[in-house]
Amino acid sequence: MATQTVDLSPEIQQALDALAENLLAFEPFVYYDECGERLMRDATAQSLWQRLRQMEGHLRATQANGQASADDIIAYRQTYAAAKANPVIAEFWQAQASLQASLQAVNREISATLGVDFGRLARRSGCCS
Repeated sequence: MATQTVDLSPEIQQALDALAENLLAFEPFVYYDECGERLMRDATAQSLWQRLRQMEGHLRATQANGQASADDIIAYRQTYAAAKANPVIAEFWQAQASLQASLQAVNREISATLGVDFGRLARRSGCCS
């Protein structure tokens, strides 16, 4: 995907740099990052996480072509339940949800100040928008 280069005024660039720096230091972001690091260091959680991601991909693919079996769904649900019961993964998911809620609040605040939907301005057009 090609990105567009935009020349920003020094004031706008400084404000954007400050926003990025503050977001990286934002407690929900720091906590999410720490939980992600714990997930990567815990072999049991990492193995379970990878297995869940693989099963999700497989299930999406088989559902898309109408070939998902009851066994596929049962195996996925069992793996999801195991992941949900794993304290490292559960903490990561909670941190992720907290970060998303916090970033939505930040977006609302910035949008109210600007008078436009800041999140919509920040989205890029393309395959995932």
